[in-house]
Amino acid sequence: MARENVRKNPFSKTDFRYWEDKVKLPRKKEGESVYESNTFTVRIQHSGHRETFSTGESSKRAAAKKALEIYLTIRGAGWDEARLRHKGVMQKMANLTVGEFLDEVGKVTALPRRTFETYAGKLRSIVDGIVKIKMPEGMNRRDYYNGGAEEWRRRIGEVKLSKITPEKVNRWKLEYLAKASSDPRDKQAKRRSVNSLIRNSKTLFSQRHLDFLTHLELPDPLPFTGVRYEPEGSMRYYSQCEPGELMEAACRDLFNADASNEVAIYKGKPLHPMMPRAKEIAESQASSKREAFKIFLLALSLGLRRNEIDKLQWKQFLWSKGAVRIDVTDCFEPKANSGGDVPLDPEILQFFRERKEEADDRFVIEGVEPILDSPQRHYRADKHFKTLSKWLGENGIESRNKIHALRKEYGTIICAQAGIHAASVLLRHSDIRITAAHYVDNRKRVTSGLGEVLQGINS
Repeated sequence: MARENVRKNPFSKTDFRYWEDKVKLPRKKEGESVYESNTFTVRIQHSGHRETFSTGESSKRAAAKKALEIYLTIRGAGWDEARLRHKGVMQKMANLTVGEFLDEVGKVTALPRRTFETYAGKLRSIVDGIVKIKMPEGMNRRDYYNGGAEEWRRRIGEVKLSKITPEKVNRWKLEYLAKASSDPRDKQAKRRSVNSLIRNSKTLFSQRHLDFLTHLELPDPLPFTGVRYEPEGSMRYYSQCEPGELMEAACRDLFNADASNEVAIYKGKPLHPMMPRAKEIAESQASSKREAFKIFLLALSLGLRRNEIDKLQWKQFLWSKGAVRIDVTDCFEPKANSGGDVPLDPEILQFFRERKEEADDRFVIEGVEPILDSPQRHYRADKHFKTLSKWLGENGIESRNKIHALRKEYGTIICAQAGIHAASVLLRHSDIRITAAHYVDNRKRVTSGLGEVLQGINS
């Protein structure tokens, strides 16, 4: 008999809809009668252990949401904590510190770990701006090697959350903006930075987290209640180069880089060719430039993001289809809804086919092994990214994120050739409004055409 197809649950475990199929009304048989409970239970398996929890809910949807809460607790805090919270009596946590709040959010959040750590870092920066943390003499908050950063985090963690009021956040915001110079560009950069800090920090207090933190006594109002974002102005990208000319320069300077033409740089200073290690350093510099050229092509001709390039593997090239597939791999997960196939020119496809024949690693760009689950963003080919950024700066790209500017140039080219919808698809944006707001720069010179009227006057 043919095996019946089992319908696969289309939702992630961090979506309450996944659990709607998992919650059940338990039945109990007494004699000849079967009784069905009026509250749903759920059986959860994680890390080789399986256990049943009562949701205490008679509505299937409410039970699914409770099941999700239990699952997130298990995943973030472990089985013992889940049993305490959902099978025993959970005591209220009052008079919270910033550190305690972040610990509790970290136990229930569905955010990727690195994203959560980024948002937590933004909140700590705001707290520091409000309370003005004093570090011990000789210690620096940015020193990750000698304990300065750890000590700063510890001191921030001891600050009472009740001290971070909306009034103080707003005062910090105004002080932050006041640090801008008279240059309008600096003022705009400060507005964007302050909005990013507030937006990311505010996410930690969003309802998606508070629904699972009912055991916390949080300050009322919450720290960011009523705090407004600053107007950022236009986010439109304006082209900084002629892509064809930049490509020619990259071929000359990066792809054709040779150790014999390199001036070896050691600790920021040039070495004489006859000095020890000069030849070795020169070859390393030339090799890095050749890797930088591959990064350049992937960013400008395919519009790939830095992390997509960094973790790109040869198996993601669809040679017969003439495309690169951005998808989940053993060390990479695309941004939400940003996977897909990106076509590339036959000549560029052939270039990478030849590079594959020379390669002895699974990654397209040479580098170290990726660090999985790192709380900070880690680039395995960071050396080559720096090489490319330096070269781009020398060739007229003034953006703060110079490699991302190449992606914006790609979006501009596609939009001019095929329109904003095609650009949005190939840039793999989740919303076409992102494309319209950030990436469109019309290269075609369009005028009113009324100049013809003046021909008679000038003749």
